[in-house]
Amino acid sequence: MVNADRRPYLANRVREPYASRSSREHMRQGLLFTLLSDLPTVWGALLRAKVYRRVLGSVGSSCFIEKNVHFHVPRKIFFGDRVFVGENVCFDANNIESEIRLEQDVHIAQNSIIRICRVDDGPTSDRVHISPNVLLNAYNYLCSCGGIEIGKYSVLGFDVSLIGIHKTLSGSHSSPMETGKIKIGEDVWLGAHVSILPGVTIGKGSVVGAGAVVMKDIPRYSIAVGFPAKVIGKRK
Repeated sequence: MVNADRRPYLANRVREPYASRSSREHMRQGLLFTLLSDLPTVWGALLRAKVYRRVLGSVGSSCFIEKNVHFHVPRKIFFGDRVFVGENVCFDANNIESEIRLEQDVHIAQNSIIRICRVDDGPTSDRVHISPNVLLNAYNYLCSCGGIEIGKYSVLGFDVSLIGIHKTLSGSHSSPMETGKIKIGEDVWLGAHVSILPGVTIGKGSVVGAGAVVMKDIPRYSIAVGFPAKVIGKRK
C-alpha cells in the first residue's frame, strides 16, 4: 500500500515524461509512442509525423520522423514544416516550463541528443531554439542550461557538443558548476568534434575547425581553431 504522503510525488513522476494531467492521457501518449516508434520504412516515418501531432506541442507539414525517436515532455517540443529527425534521436525538454523548438527545414541526423538540464538552484525554465535551415549531423549533443540558440543556415558537423553546464577545473570536489547560454549565429560552420562551453557566443558567419574547444566568444566572420580555440583569420 502506497503511503498517502507519497501519492502526489508518485503521480507527478508518472505524468512528468509526457506533461499530461491525467493517468489516462499518460497511458494514451505512451501507447502511441510504443506502437509507432519502431515502424520501419518511409511509411512509418510519415505516419509518425502525422500521429505525433496529437502528443507533441506541434508538428508542421511534410515532417519526416524516423524510427526509435524518443521524447521527454513531448508537449513542450515543437516542430516547424519539413523537419527531418533521424533514427535514435532523443529530445528531452525536462519539465513543463521549458521548451525545445525546431523551425522549418531543420535536419537532425541520427543518434543526436537535445536536452535541457537543470541545476538545483537554477531557473525552472529553459529554451532550445533552432532556426530555419539548420543542419545537425550525427551524434550531436546539445545540453542546455541557460538556453541554446542556433541561427539560420548554420551547420554542425559530426559529434559536435554544445555544453551549457560543466564543472570548473579548480581541483576541488566542491568546485562550482558553470552554466550559461550558448548562442550560435547565422551561417556558422562548426567542424567535427567541436565543443562549445557555457556562455559562449559564436558570431555570424564564423567557422570553427575540427576538434576545437571554444571557451570564449568568437567574433563575426572569424576562423578559429585549437584548444582553447583561437582566431587565426577572417572569413571572406
